[in-house]
Amino acid sequence: MKSTKLNCRIPIWRKMKALLFLLLVGGIFLVFPLEVNAQDEPLPFIIGNGKFGYFDGKYNEAEFRFPYGITHDKSTNSLLVTELYNHRIRQIDLKDFSVTTLAGSSDRQDRFGFPAGGYADGELKTAMFNEPRGLAVAPNGAVLVADTGNHMIRMIYEGQVYTVAGTGEPGFKDDIAINAQFWNPTDIVIDTVGNLLVSDTRNHTIRKIDTAGKVTTFAGKPGDDSILNEPKGLSIDGNDGLYVSDSASHQIKFIKSGHIGAIAGQPGKHERDMYYSKGDFVDGIIQEARFNFPGGIEVNKEGNIFVADSWNHVLRMISSDGNVSTVAGTGTAGHEWDQDKIIMFEIPTSIVYANNYWFVTDQKNNRIVAIPDDNEYRDLNVRHIKAEPDIVVFLDGVKIDFSKIQPFMEENYVLVPLRGITESWNSLVLWDAEERAVIVCREGKKIAFFEDQGDFTLHDNQAMVKLHTLEDKLDFSIQWIDHINTVIIETL
Repeated sequence: MKSTKLNCRIPIWRKMKALLFLLLVGGIFLVFPLEVNAQDEPLPFIIGNGKFGYFDGKYNEAEFRFPYGITHDKSTNSLLVTELYNHRIRQIDLKDFSVTTLAGSSDRQDRFGFPAGGYADGELKTAMFNEPRGLAVAPNGAVLVADTGNHMIRMIYEGQVYTVAGTGEPGFKDDIAINAQFWNPTDIVIDTVGNLLVSDTRNHTIRKIDTAGKVTTFAGKPGDDSILNEPKGLSIDGNDGLYVSDSASHQIKFIKSGHIGAIAGQPGKHERDMYYSKGDFVDGIIQEARFNFPGGIEVNKEGNIFVADSWNHVLRMISSDGNVSTVAGTGTAGHEWDQDKIIMFEIPTSIVYANNYWFVTDQKNNRIVAIPDDNEYRDLNVRHIKAEPDIVVFLDGVKIDFSKIQPFMEENYVLVPLRGITESWNSLVLWDAEERAVIVCREGKKIAFFEDQGDFTLHDNQAMVKLHTLEDKLDFSIQWIDHINTVIIETL
């Protein structure tokens, strides 16, 4: 083995403890053929006549008052939709798109003359909700509802409505379900073992209701918006990885094994006299993309993430190759078709995939929009920037900023700057010109990388090393996450 004459002066090493997050993508969808001939309708297909009202009937006659949440009940092949201002759960039959009321009622009017929310368990026709939002269907057919205005989780099962958790008073309390408190819960998903995960929006947390009926805090901290900031839409993959639309931070986040990381978007900027930070609308690579109060979120089997970007009035896609694009919408609120026949939304809030369509609740237009899941339609949107995303490197959970040269791909190998990696590891890095070697000094040890042995190559006078060489020489644990161009390094 070759050696070098250089001696090392060892700096004091301070191990950095930080968040390490691992992005996993999964999930299963069942696809059924569309059972109604909608070829005579313009695409996307519209459910609801757009009037602010309440009427059950044919798809082009039905009326909604601010539809919000949506999910697919595979057992009945129907869509379930929550309404903010009818305080009901509506059902859309996917055979003919007719609309009926599944549950909910109102026994009085508010000061504007519209149905008022309330609280009552019992039979479907007499039960009452208060501005319900997210909902999910359990394997046994039970429908779980985030009853936002009542600060509760409700359940529809076998013709009855029950209260699962919450006292009805806003607050924060982990306890058995009947004593626990929430503050404006917005969405709900079910993990692989039957636990319920709830976006407890105003508490800035994700809560878990386990199968024994105990409520705990799954992620975030009540009263602290630095971790999660008013989380809303949730989606869960087959490995129990949780995707979160963190609405007030304008980011899409991922939670796995207690670790939280941002997938796409950047925190908004606070301006004077503004309670919330300001979002933006930018397509492109995930590091540069911007959102504006994202809402509903769904992950498909290819690992693409679809987001109802509510205040940008568009449907976005975070593709598995690390790009954010606009799938539908123009970025301007409206209800007409634009000149390119692309649909316009006004506050899209939730999204679900069923029967080869993406169904979007177009809240202020009081309708459900069905968007075909095909590339031909997506190509009508010219916002997709096909830039090659930068390679991002995390060392023990901390992102490394490379000042002189960036990591790059060459002949299917990822090459990273040796100096940038090892100096971030609090090591002394020396150059032995005689041996043409890079010497890494750490804790009294000397590790040599030799150019003539293929340990590194020079690019712009910087030593670039392949991941497997770095792993072998320094005994690191390294993972390459291809679809988001990310390197995760864990020191051992």
